Amino acid sequence: MAHYDSDDPRLEPVAAALAAVKRAEKQLAAKKDQLAGAVADAVRAGVRPSAIVKKTEYSAESIRQMLRAKEVDPLRPPTVTSIRKLQELQDARDES
Repeated sequence: MAHYDSDDPRLEPVAAALAAVKRAEKQLAAKKDQLAGAVADAVRAGVRPSAIVKKTEYSAESIRQMLRAKEVDPLRPPTVTSIRKLQELQDARDES
């Protein structure tokens, strides 16, 4: 097995790409937190989570997780009817 020196100049592009990925991951995490804040603000203002599901490509569970992360709780558990309607919306979205 070959041994490579960590100071090998051929690894510089790898290190640069890795740094770019880490920066992008931090930016993505910040944007996801911003989205969760916007979702929480909308629900606090009276928007129903189901309306957010319809507007976004996120599932009801993802929206619930965002709201929990922003301490918007308790949300009433979904009813059988609301689960069915959300599934129909997701199926329709998948077909298009």
